[in-house]
Amino acid sequence: MAANNCTSPRSSIEEPSEIDGLKSITAFPTEESPLDEKTSNKSENENNLGGPSFYPPLYIQRYTFVKEILDTLQPDSVVDFGCSECGIFRHLKEVITLLRISLVDIDLSTLEINKCRIRPHCYDYLQKRKNPLHVQIFDGSATKFDAKFRDYEAVTMVEFIEHLYDRDLKDVITMIFECICPKFVVMTTPNYEFNQLFPGPPKFRHYDHKFEWTRAQFQTWCNDICGKYRYDCKFHGIGDGPDDAQSLGSCSQAAVFTRIGDKPQINLNVEQETYSLVAESLYPQRESEQREPEEVLASEIDYVLSFMSKCTDFYNEEETSAFIPIDKLISFKSIKSLCDSDQLREFLSKKNYDLSKNDKDEDCVCVELYSGDSRGWYDDDEDDDDDQATDEARNTISESYNEEIVTGEIINKLEEMWD
Repeated sequence: MAANNCTSPRSSIEEPSEIDGLKSITAFPTEESPLDEKTSNKSENENNLGGPSFYPPLYIQRYTFVKEILDTLQPDSVVDFGCSECGIFRHLKEVITLLRISLVDIDLSTLEINKCRIRPHCYDYLQKRKNPLHVQIFDGSATKFDAKFRDYEAVTMVEFIEHLYDRDLKDVITMIFECICPKFVVMTTPNYEFNQLFPGPPKFRHYDHKFEWTRAQFQTWCNDICGKYRYDCKFHGIGDGPDDAQSLGSCSQAAVFTRIGDKPQINLNVEQETYSLVAESLYPQRESEQREPEEVLASEIDYVLSFMSKCTDFYNEEETSAFIPIDKLISFKSIKSLCDSDQLREFLSKKNYDLSKNDKDEDCVCVELYSGDSRGWYDDDEDDDDDQATDEARNTISESYNEEIVTGEIINKLEEMWD
């Protein structure tokens, strides 16, 4: 296994850091953790620390940040180092330009437990991707180069570098910026300045952190990388604190590196294959579209409208129509990939969709609820007294069904479909 040939961050002998001022906040293996002893070794949830609370949880905000950056940069491939439970994958797969996603970690047992996360769901077969997607999970150390990643365009590392001793961190940076040399590198790490907002004396957020840097230290380190490997870097904050603590920065800090110029030619004598494949998945892809773009858009709109009209958020029992906000329509990936908000509004008007406003004064598409609808509470034949008892029984069952199913499975489905 590749793990046998590398140095694990948890077993390395600590070496002093070369960054000025870092020594005073460098952790030792016996550093007291702010987490309770019963907390899982994998947990790094800042909401457990007793200070500022984050919603969504900070790890979700970090994954979302990475996803939004990649949406902007539009790489066709990405490798995430230190993926742990592979939680970032559900966010990476929403980047429509990605054709290859690789997840790498040194903890094989954790990868085996979580490898099911990369499997396509039923939804992925119903709403197939426009582009192909090949996903792989690898067991291996980020200190070692694997030639299969030589042409990857992006590398991500989310709350990873702080788990590395100085020697391993140097090897990781050399491997990424010199051997892979991707167009883009996105990394996040804790902002040590923020820690004073957590109860007790300032200390590290997790037992396995080898260091936590201030913003100045992190930026100095990143700028040194830029100078050595010809990259540009922009800095960001993730997880805002209280209004009266803005001077401390955000809870996590991030750096986005962009390579300057063409990729240099690196002479590597051996085509190393140092990582072991744990699992892989191929995602379903749409067949080549033969229809006109407007026809495709109309089809997607009608499908989404039909689906959303079954959600109780958009109608009540006094209404015979559902009111679907246009802003909700454009948030669906299948529609967002075909047009922007202005184009959608123009299309709906041109194609004579029934446009109206709801009680929140939102622009909506009005969808008529027919008597044959599975909810069953609306019936056109109001004069048919003979069927009144049947209708009442049907309505009672339908209302119960709506409460459990429509607000459960359909809401979950909507959450998956919304971008």
